[in-house]
Amino acid sequence: MAATTLADGAPAVSRSSNTRRPSRYEAPFRLPGNPAQEDSILAWMREAISEGEWFLKSQSGYRFVDASHRIMADIGFDQLPSTLSKASVNFIKRDTRELVGTLSNPRPMSSFKCDNQLFDQTADVLNRLYQNWYFETFVDRQIRGALQYSAVEGTGYLLTEWDPQFWGTGRGDIRCLPLGVDAVLPIQISPEGWDLQEAYAVIIRRQVPMTWVLRRFPQFRDKLSPDGESVNRFRRLVNNMMDKVAATVHNTYGSQRGYRGEDPATRSLITVHDIYIMDASVNITGSSIKMGIPGSPWEYTVPSYGSEIPIAVNNPATGQPMTRRADMHDARLFPYRRHIVATRNVVLYDDTSRWWHGQIPLVKFRLDDWPFEYCGIPVTKDPAKAQAMMTSLLRAYDDSANARLRPPIVWDGSRFSTNAAKSFDPRSGGQVIEASNLLGDAFKLAVDPRYYQMQADILELINWIKEEGTKLMGLHDLKAMQDAAQIPSSDTIEKLAEIAGPIATDMSRNMEAALRCLGEQFNGLAFEFYNARRRFQILGPDGLTREDFDFDPGTLIPRDLDLPGLGAGGTRSERGRAHMQNFQYTIVPNSVYQITQSTRRLLNLQLARMGFPVSPYTILEQFDIPNPGKAPVGANTEIEKWKAWQSEQLDVMIQQQMKLAQAQMAMQTEAAMTSPLGQLSDAIRTAVQTPPGGGPGGKPQEGRPPTAQEPPKLKTKDGGTRSTISESG
Repeated sequence: MAATTLADGAPAVSRSSNTRRPSRYEAPFRLPGNPAQEDSILAWMREAISEGEWFLKSQSGYRFVDASHRIMADIGFDQLPSTLSKASVNFIKRDTRELVGTLSNPRPMSSFKCDNQLFDQTADVLNRLYQNWYFETFVDRQIRGALQYSAVEGTGYLLTEWDPQFWGTGRGDIRCLPLGVDAVLPIQISPEGWDLQEAYAVIIRRQVPMTWVLRRFPQFRDKLSPDGESVNRFRRLVNNMMDKVAATVHNTYGSQRGYRGEDPATRSLITVHDIYIMDASVNITGSSIKMGIPGSPWEYTVPSYGSEIPIAVNNPATGQPMTRRADMHDARLFPYRRHIVATRNVVLYDDTSRWWHGQIPLVKFRLDDWPFEYCGIPVTKDPAKAQAMMTSLLRAYDDSANARLRPPIVWDGSRFSTNAAKSFDPRSGGQVIEASNLLGDAFKLAVDPRYYQMQADILELINWIKEEGTKLMGLHDLKAMQDAAQIPSSDTIEKLAEIAGPIATDMSRNMEAALRCLGEQFNGLAFEFYNARRRFQILGPDGLTREDFDFDPGTLIPRDLDLPGLGAGGTRSERGRAHMQNFQYTIVPNSVYQITQSTRRLLNLQLARMGFPVSPYTILEQFDIPNPGKAPVGANTEIEKWKAWQSEQLDVMIQQQMKLAQAQMAMQTEAAMTSPLGQLSDAIRTAVQTPPGGGPGGKPQEGRPPTAQEPPKLKTKDGGTRSTISESG
């Protein structure tokens, strides 16, 4: 029997090895090194999966997901007779693509920062690693996938993990994988904020090829078999039973939602569950326990509760290291979450989480979120009825036009045979029909032609419906926001930013929160897996820091600096987890889609002209000038870059003065110096002594000096032939 306690000191429920019924609240405990309680863990997992699926079912937006997929597939009116129109203009799909395309190209003003100046170089390396990773691995395309899930299913996720074979054998990198709402099941999540990171457990389920699992866990080869299970099987079952879709949408998109059984192609796939648990178990065995895979970056040692542990301080009298008793926090077996990998029948891994950041490796995306809903609302839900109405009117208009060209008719059976009458088509010209006599009407219309006449305002109504549906999705606001980022005039930017409205701002702020979470997870993964060789391949010599030479030549982790609670000791994992906390990923508010970047660019340019320490390197980068060059090695902060630029300018001036002095010495050897040559020498001397842009030692600045009473803005002069930046009141 394994005895454990919770982190608050309360004893945990003991479970014997033959206990098969899972706990109602906690996952069965599994002490490393002891026989596995595999049956209990699998039973708890199945119960948790059922709990998570019913939790999703309770969300109103989730029940619309199947209808949303049918809207995107443009499936509807499938049972209509062949004589009726099947015309459709799927404006929802088109608007959704444009909405996702706009949001999936974020360019935030963000960076890793550290208040400790000793780590400025490390922060600069992190920033360049992040930029390289973002563009080289096409992270924006993966964000696009998560946003597509969010738009159609209400909630999308981005899974972040280290793939050791990302670029080929032995060349790993951080991989992002978009997931849909069915792939993530939160267990015991609080409705106060619906924070996924605060849930007791989160189940991530994916369908992967059997070969992928066999390569990763070859020791379970004889226990694994394909299950062909679809992760959205439960949603289909529940929606078919409950049928909660609105009547208008239901009539348009059908009741079966297009599912006619499972795809046989999944017979070679297996469903793998990654379960991250807030396990508060404490080591009270009386001896320390090794956690993680031996030799892996996530290996660490857990002291026993009450045992003596060093505090990284020496006794001033004896010089011996001082110790203290390990408390509940020190003795936690899973301080960074417990991680279980299992199929429906086999537990493949049950140990500590592999990720130093200690988070569930998910970034959540929602475009239409509410505090009383865990799942977001699909953006297709609100305009769905408008799409159904528009489709109905469009098909009615099409049927009306066809009926006027090919109306129902009756014929005189004494003069025409049935076959001859049926072969007659009033829409086709040049037909020749035999009749016994031409007295009276051979054919008559069966219905009054006025019945097929449509009102002239139908097309106008169709256009109005489409426009209102687009407004419901917030696409107009996003277009205005995108335009605001492309026009440099300050007045226009402020007006367009107001036009963008709160919907676009709300979406962009949600994106900033998601991207900040992505940056924090990148921070942990970079410290854990980006060794010196990898950083040298990406950034060259600038990717190496002094930490590479004072500890392990494969890490960013210092050894000669005291870290909180560790001093100069601790394992690589412990020091790495502590050191990465020194760096924070920050995003400038409302900068993710460049709403404020144009004004900020002009402000930095004006500050540089006024003599403030803003380096040209920063200005060139902000204006997206291609290949602007890099600041000298060692210049990490903005002031250091500015000082380096001033030093380079001084070197250039000294070189010019030396060339001028050499030219003067050469001219003195001439027999006589003409007046034009002297004037040229004076002009050269004046040009060299005058710094660029005027200022001390140069010509005074032309025009009225700026007063800095207004934000900088771009103005045109001389009929548009030149422009200037103005900030005067």
